[in-house]
Amino acid sequence: MGEAFPEHLLDETLWDFASQPAFTSRAEFMAAVLRHHREAQEYAPDIRPEESWRPDHIALRCPRVVVRYYCDPPGEEPSWRETELVSDDGSSFTDGELLYKLHNAIIEEVRDNGHRWFEGLGLEGLARAGIPVYRLIPGS
Repeated sequence: MGEAFPEHLLDETLWDFASQPAFTSRAEFMAAVLRHHREAQEYAPDIRPEESWRPDHIALRCPRVVVRYYCDPPGEEPSWRETELVSDDGSSFTDGELLYKLHNAIIEEVRDNGHRWFEGLGLEGLARAGIPVYRLIPGS
């Protein structure tokens, strides 16, 4: 599917949806992700936040992306759901923009999931009009 649609995205980015709010600013969110990476160094000293969290790196060169995600909140039937995200500049997503928009789009549904850890995105294929479809890889 070409260079524009890598097989894996954000697979070295650490994030935990548990108990997180929707963020009102991208800067606040990016600071929270960086803080999360630094806290993870306590348990895994080989983690290098500056290598794992690159918010300005171009992740995806397309204006739209569909992300499928697993939802298994307590007391509800588990299911796969999806959200479509649109880039700010109409041509690409940075790592920071992609994770920020994804987080805010799905947080209300995944905050209490049993599978709450973000472990990247895996390419599933193409939807209508050539929009890439990625699957959120959840961890527990």
